[in-house]
Amino acid sequence: MHRSMQLPEHLQALEAYWCLKRRGRLLPDRSGFGPLELRPWLGHIAVIAVERQSPGDDAAMRFRVVLSGMHIDDYRGGGVTNRYLDDLTRGRTSTEPHYRCCVATRQPVRFLHDNSHNSLLYPQMLKLLLPLSQDDRSVDRIIVGVHAVPLPMDRSLAA
Repeated sequence: MHRSMQLPEHLQALEAYWCLKRRGRLLPDRSGFGPLELRPWLGHIAVIAVERQSPGDDAAMRFRVVLSGMHIDDYRGGGVTNRYLDDLTRGRTSTEPHYRCCVATRQPVRFLHDNSHNSLLYPQMLKLLLPLSQDDRSVDRIIVGVHAVPLPMDRSLAA
């Protein structure tokens, strides 16, 4: 989605941290992101492996969740670690085009995801995709920061 999409403060901080970790490179080195450094975001991030059948083969790439924060699992109604995105979205609108865009542009991608099939309380999730690379050329991991958008409270019930 558009770069102008406003991010909540914790995702702005995650994107700023990603920029800091670039250290003059096009893409940050994935080995530079350890659990202690990511601690402020751990419950709200996932790490996605970009799997290709052969190097440079972006047409047949798949995206596998290698780590999923506990809040993401809660928002989805179950664990997603070691599952492929195409399996998770089977029969629904796929989020893969956003991941493919992140790989192709090697830039952060923001989008609003329809989560209504997983949660009545959190029908939308704002996602921030941050590409990582081991060789500073090809994206091999993506950090996904997630912000669940709760339903607004019905004022008639609160009165």
